[in-house]
Amino acid sequence: MWKEHSVSSSRTSGASGTSAANSANCDCGLSDYTASPAVKRWISRFLDEVPNLPKGGTGIFCCGDSGSQRNLLARIVAQRFLDLRRTAVVVRLGDMVDLHVRGWRDSDEKALYDELEGVDCLALLNLGAKPPNELTRACLYEMLKFRRQRCRPLTILTSKYRLESLYELYGEDIGVECEILGALVPCPSPDVQVSSDQVTYAKPKGAGGRS
Repeated sequence: MWKEHSVSSSRTSGASGTSAANSANCDCGLSDYTASPAVKRWISRFLDEVPNLPKGGTGIFCCGDSGSQRNLLARIVAQRFLDLRRTAVVVRLGDMVDLHVRGWRDSDEKALYDELEGVDCLALLNLGAKPPNELTRACLYEMLKFRRQRCRPLTILTSKYRLESLYELYGEDIGVECEILGALVPCPSPDVQVSSDQVTYAKPKGAGGRS
């Protein structure tokens, strides 16, 4: 059974041939997602579009309560990239920050973090799981900005919080970066109904002229 990937174990554990670029592999598919038929239909269409994603890069922001399977959606999309022989990583935000810090002292960890920055599909899970400090805010902002500026194909964020709450938790800069990502996907719990028109493309707030 696939376990949520922590990049801290990739190269330091001695596993041969393991790197950030192939760490998303999991035994899951769209049939495993059962929380919302509307979201499932949207994700199904998105999976079909993965080979033709715009060169400028795009993203998905999945928000929902416990039981919404928001992280499963991220893994399913990352698996689609691997099926197409492209690179993908699924990692908790806290693990990404830890790796960044270890990279200050260890060149191998720094190389792994640099590889993580550039993968085709990066899924950062559980934004807001813990109150963010300044290091977390800075690390997340720089990662999102880097991937946007380098036009990496897909960045996925998941959180129990809605977009407006992330502005309060992480600040204006990160809130805007989240909106620039593209698709805003509300992930309901199984007992909550969501219509297809609630899965939308977010309109960036104050995003004009950002570098």
